[in-house]
Amino acid sequence: MRSVTVRLDDLRTTVLNLGFVGENEHTQIRIDSKKMFDQYPTASPSLTVCPPDGESYPAVIERDGDFVLWTITDSDLTHEGSGEIQLSFTVSETVAKSYPGRFKVSRSIVPTGEIPEGIDDFLTRAGAALTAIPETIDEALAEAKASGEFDGPAGPSGQDGTDGYSPTATVSKSGKTATITITDKHGTTTAQISDGEGGGTSDYSDLENKPQIAGVTLSGNVSLHDLGAASESDIPDPTSIIDDTAGDGDTGKVWSADKSSSLLSEITNKYEKPTGGIPSSDMTDEVQTSLGKADSAYQKPSGGIPLTDLADNTETISGTTPSITGVSGHRYICGECATLSITAPASGCIDVVFESGSTPTVLTVSSSIKWANGFDPTSLEANTTYEINILDGEFGVVATWT
Repeated sequence: MRSVTVRLDDLRTTVLNLGFVGENEHTQIRIDSKKMFDQYPTASPSLTVCPPDGESYPAVIERDGDFVLWTITDSDLTHEGSGEIQLSFTVSETVAKSYPGRFKVSRSIVPTGEIPEGIDDFLTRAGAALTAIPETIDEALAEAKASGEFDGPAGPSGQDGTDGYSPTATVSKSGKTATITITDKHGTTTAQISDGEGGGTSDYSDLENKPQIAGVTLSGNVSLHDLGAASESDIPDPTSIIDDTAGDGDTGKVWSADKSSSLLSEITNKYEKPTGGIPSSDMTDEVQTSLGKADSAYQKPSGGIPLTDLADNTETISGTTPSITGVSGHRYICGECATLSITAPASGCIDVVFESGSTPTVLTVSSSIKWANGFDPTSLEANTTYEINILDGEFGVVATWT
């Protein structure tokens, strides 16, 4: 059922669509009458309908709370066109009315006659004709056959078959050769066919011009070594390649012992440790607790880098994750470091002292630096004090003690 809800005050501006002529109980109009029932709670509602054609009449309605329900029946939909409705609310001798509301009833097609006889006759005749078609064809064929209509002139007689000859064919095989023998009235003909000629072969060993790799024919079980491929043991360890010409980015090469010794000498000549410096056994405690001793342990010799006295260029770096941008001729004293980043100057030498604690320090330096004695900056040891010298931003020497 189609339900249409409208407020009482909206009746004067709304055109209700009741449906099509002939419909019955398909549409229900729900009129919200709360405004009136709030004033007259015990009022009895009634609905007057003025249809498109005919006299006004009282409609059948019911109350549902604050709503008045009007179920549209075929009695309300007898003629198409426009009409009006109005609600009344009666309490004793008091009568209150709503604004008149408008509605429309739409036209519908209603059958009023019988199926014409002409259509029935046509369908009957057509059905009978379709049924009779097979019988008519069968009768026509029977009549044509009986009248001799299908009988034609006799064909020419066949030739005498006494000179005929039936040929024979046999096939025999010996090894990879098949022999075909055909015998007819003209004699016997034979032909031989070898396996694989014109039809290929499934045996790889029978092939000619087998494929090759690096001059080795692919036949049988050929190994990668047979083909010239190097085994893992044949490939040299790139870290063991000795090359004194290594430049920036050649981190896979190492220097010879002579090259390392020459580099170490060049760096130590910049900053020499005089006689009477800090004993190696006391170095760990002295580096951590006495900046004065640490400074006096390394003094600028005559002819070194032209800077002020090294003691004046020593910096104490605090924190466990320092980042140092080095200045030529400077020395940096750090404590225990969890991480340490060092950016070396492009020229000159810097010196950095730090301690790797129970968890090894993560050291970050330029990958282009070449380290003497095979030092690996990515694998520091725990509980070790390191002193790093970097020259011209590309050569490094490391001393360690525990």
